[in-house]
Amino acid sequence: MIIPTGTCQVNLQFVGDNLPTGAEITFGVDNSTLDASPATVAGLIEDSIVGAGWMAAFVNDESIANIHVKNGPNETGPFADLGVTIGGEKTGEGSSSAVALLVKKNTGLGGKKGSGRLYIPGIAESDIGSDGTIDSTALGVYQASLSDWLSEMTSLDVPMLLLHNDATTPNLVLSLAVDPVAATQRRRQRR
Repeated sequence: MIIPTGTCQVNLQFVGDNLPTGAEITFGVDNSTLDASPATVAGLIEDSIVGAGWMAAFVNDESIANIHVKNGPNETGPFADLGVTIGGEKTGEGSSSAVALLVKKNTGLGGKKGSGRLYIPGIAESDIGSDGTIDSTALGVYQASLSDWLSEMTSLDVPMLLLHNDATTPNLVLSLAVDPVAATQRRRQRR
């Protein structure tokens, strides 16, 4: 992923009973207004997660253990790791590590280049039907908490960006949309 000057790549690293090799989600943030150090950005990301309370919707045997931030540009930008413990709060058995909440990152552009995805682990097994659909009440909770997270990031001056693998300018993520069907990650799991 190309990280231009004024942007950061953020990796949230998850650990838990159902994540024997861990899990990770990646997204970009705009750092052009703050021009903050990676450690400061990591602290703001932690504040946004805690402020939105989105981990409360996920099972309590999972937590975010580290926030890794790399400032652009790729070659010379500094990075920092912030060890955290932001735990899930929902009781019940978690789903397999191969199952994740699929969250679409929507920008103002159409097509594949104008959208991205996050695969967030830790969905409660009881929230997923036999056909893979997510219970409508749980879906609403996931959607509301992740929408709140996106708003929190914006209010802290680190709005989410969609980074690209080429020199395309990163795009502002305008909304996060939770897919009503759980995603499987069999081919993407760490080995």
